[in-house]
Amino acid sequence: MNNPLIVIDEGHKTKTKLSIEFLKDLNPSFVIEYTATPRAESNILVDIHSSELKEEQMVKLPIVLESKTEWQVTIMNGVNKRIELENLAKKNKQEYIRPIALLQAESDRKDKNCITVDKIKEFLINERKIPEEEIAIKTSNKNELDGVNLFSQKCKIKYIITVNALAEGWDCSFAYVLISVANIGSKIAVEQIIGRILRMPYAKKKETEELNRSYVFASARDFNESANQIIKGLEEHGYSRSDLVNSADKKTYYEFEVSRKIKEDFSAPVIALNKEILSFVDLIGEDFKLSEQNAEFKFELYYDKEGKVLIDITDEDKWSKEIHSISNQQILDFGKWNNKFSKEELVQWLDKRLRFIFLDKPDKVAFIEKAVEHQLKNHTLLELSINRFAFLDRLRERIGEILEEYSKKRFEEFSKKGNITLVRESPFSKKIMIGQKIEQKFSKNYYESVGGLNKEELMFIGKLDLLPNIKFWIRNREREDPFYLQGWKRNKFYPDFIAVTNKGKILALEWKGEDRMTNEDTEYKEWLGKFWEGLNKNLKFYLVGTKNINEVLKEIAEL
Repeated sequence: MNNPLIVIDEGHKTKTKLSIEFLKDLNPSFVIEYTATPRAESNILVDIHSSELKEEQMVKLPIVLESKTEWQVTIMNGVNKRIELENLAKKNKQEYIRPIALLQAESDRKDKNCITVDKIKEFLINERKIPEEEIAIKTSNKNELDGVNLFSQKCKIKYIITVNALAEGWDCSFAYVLISVANIGSKIAVEQIIGRILRMPYAKKKETEELNRSYVFASARDFNESANQIIKGLEEHGYSRSDLVNSADKKTYYEFEVSRKIKEDFSAPVIALNKEILSFVDLIGEDFKLSEQNAEFKFELYYDKEGKVLIDITDEDKWSKEIHSISNQQILDFGKWNNKFSKEELVQWLDKRLRFIFLDKPDKVAFIEKAVEHQLKNHTLLELSINRFAFLDRLRERIGEILEEYSKKRFEEFSKKGNITLVRESPFSKKIMIGQKIEQKFSKNYYESVGGLNKEELMFIGKLDLLPNIKFWIRNREREDPFYLQGWKRNKFYPDFIAVTNKGKILALEWKGEDRMTNEDTEYKEWLGKFWEGLNKNLKFYLVGTKNINEVLKEIAEL
């Protein structure tokens, strides 16, 4: 009746005739599935590669594998790696990371040769002198993690022993090391819980490369045996064999990791306020009060083809939906939900979802209350509550408008006073991650390879690469590379390319398709680029498209 949107996690498991018929019976408007292993008949709309997850700083890749025959040596090596990672993590004072090792035991088969949970715990305590308070057991029969916040700095747990209880549903991005002494060929294989160590803490790349990787120590007869088993598991879970490297091979490199080809360190000038890199938060400042701003805005309730919908509660505790234009009434049995609706509940609900972390919470709540009060002049509390998601979007939009209006005013004031200048950002990295490598080679690319170019960008950069006065160029990656332009809008602007000429001119180049050359976002980016250009005579900004490409290249050739 409602044509719901259905979202299915682990979609590959929905494959029986009964489950598919059940979904059809719900009469969905759309079914969207998430899975690492789509069925053969799946209609794949979006395909995300593991390299893209790495590029987005979501996962710790590659996985470094070490394999030993003796299970005791496997555990000792894994423990040593965890301690090494902890010492490296302590050097970073900006974020707290306590690397955790997961130890996978064999199921207890009442066999004296079986490496059980208890045997591993005994080994850790007696042989490696690990304090018992740093060890927790998580199995189907025993859960010492219940109610424990592993992310807390007060938590002392560094080792978690399991069999297969962590295969699904468990998540702690502090898990870096997987130590498996389970029979590598049995059903309880490493790949079942390998995903538990892949998440990147805080989804942010670390300066120390060792903390960007995850580590597997497996007890197996030989390396190839364990590697093949793990590769099989990776591929079944949406990863590729290139995500695994051999710790014993010092020359091994990650397939999607590329090094710098140009040896010269390069840092680009970015916009600064009072000689400090400018941020949107700086423009808002500490004195801004959202609660003092105008909270009045137009908000329309949902309209459909029949007209305006009025919602009310009946004596039988059922919601009634009255469609005015045809004067009929539909009863929707939502139970006794009316007890949940209040102004305070709505304000609290909105506050939790309006994530402006640089705003003072009481100040934000006061503004939300003002906005709700204004809307109650035209709508009932019930109508606002039922339409809360649409109201949330409109409220978020209004707060964004207020912040940007204030930010623009402050930016102009600082600019007139000469407080807006340039500073050098940190240099571009010696190694970067790219998604899918482009086979075409370039002579002046700053890195050995480039990724993430469409056909038009590839054509443009191919021509730029041939200009004799270009010293080198860089594909500027959004949210990853250190060069961006910050203006009065909240989001940073990352020009597509940055290039340096032999005479030391620095060029910021933004490619735009013809359909986007004249929209509002493009106009702002062009204005910001020209503002940046005006701060130093050695800077140039170009908005490039198919119609002006030759004109721009001709001008660049003379710099």
